[in-house]
Amino acid sequence: MLTNIRVLIAACQELNIDFEFLHPNHNFVQIKINDNSYFFLNYATPFNSEVDASIFKDKGLTYQLLKDTVSIPYTVSFLSPFCKEKYRKYLEYQNIDSIVEEINRKFTLPVIIKMNFGSQGKNVFLCKNIEQVKLS
Repeated sequence: MLTNIRVLIAACQELNIDFEFLHPNHNFVQIKINDNSYFFLNYATPFNSEVDASIFKDKGLTYQLLKDTVSIPYTVSFLSPFCKEKYRKYLEYQNIDSIVEEINRKFTLPVIIKMNFGSQGKNVFLCKNIEQVKLS
C-alpha cells in the first residue's frame, strides 16, 4: 500500500469515514461522505482536475502558481531547443549556450538542474561549475 493511501485510511479511521478497498493491492480506494463516493487510485485523487494535475507535475508551473504564497526555491524553466518543430515558437532561448548564460546570470553556483516533469530524483544534477551546467 502506498504511503499516501495509508495516510488516507488513517484519516478515514480517525474521522469515522467509510472506505472500501477496491483492489487487492489496496491502492484503489473508495470513500463515502454524505452519499458521495470519492475514488483514490495510486497517487491520483478525486480533488484534482487534469489541469491541476498538470500544474503540480511541472516544477516551473508550480513555482509560478505558489511563489507568492509558499516558501519555494527560486525556479526558472527552459524549453529545450531540441523540442519538436510545433513547439519552437515558444522558445525563448534558441540554444544551450544561451540557456547556460541565463542560468549563470540568475543563479550563483552551485546550482541544481532538473527536468520540469522529472520525479524520484531522476535527472537531477548538482552543478558546481558552469561546464557541469552545460552538460546537464
